[in-house]
Amino acid sequence: MPSDAQDTLYRVFIIGRLGHGPQALDFYHWLAVSVGQDAPPPIDELQIPVMPTPDAPVLAEWIQAIHQMVGTDPAERARTILVGHSTGAMACVRYAAALPPGNPIGGLLAVGAWWDLDGEWPQLRAFIDAPLDLAAARANLPRVITLISDNDPVTADSEGNAALWRERLDAEVRVIPGAEHFNHPVQPAVLQAFKDLLGM
Repeated sequence: MPSDAQDTLYRVFIIGRLGHGPQALDFYHWLAVSVGQDAPPPIDELQIPVMPTPDAPVLAEWIQAIHQMVGTDPAERARTILVGHSTGAMACVRYAAALPPGNPIGGLLAVGAWWDLDGEWPQLRAFIDAPLDLAAARANLPRVITLISDNDPVTADSEGNAALWRERLDAEVRVIPGAEHFNHPVQPAVLQAFKDLLGM
């Protein structure tokens, strides 16, 4: 983070997984509440949007939705933290890759993140297979923390997955034992990584 990170107030957008909705029992709302329990967080905006057609996501629509949330002001983009869970993490990466280089985002927390999936996921093939400008993604994501588990049912090769996040985005990867796909509503490791990204 920049040296004046402690003076920055961040905007946060939590981008959910495939099939998420207002009643989803994931960690999103818990994280939003828990981050401020010990001290006021450096956040002046936090949103948990429901993405377009979450049960049958269209990559272009998700990228456009994130673009509309973040906006076009470079200063606002630079103080934006994206928290992406599973499909949401890949949507955030692809959003960053779609921006011209030189448009950095404040940071990305990629939870239960993947580059490929075990088994058949026809509704997510575009998120996996569409061309991706990794150079632009790296340029626009100067700080990435990736959380994966050692027993994720959709991406069994945690070591290979971790290596790809390090290689492709220079991510700080944390492997969380027994976290499966991070669907439990209480996720202490996610909270700690979020605080770290915020400089708390």
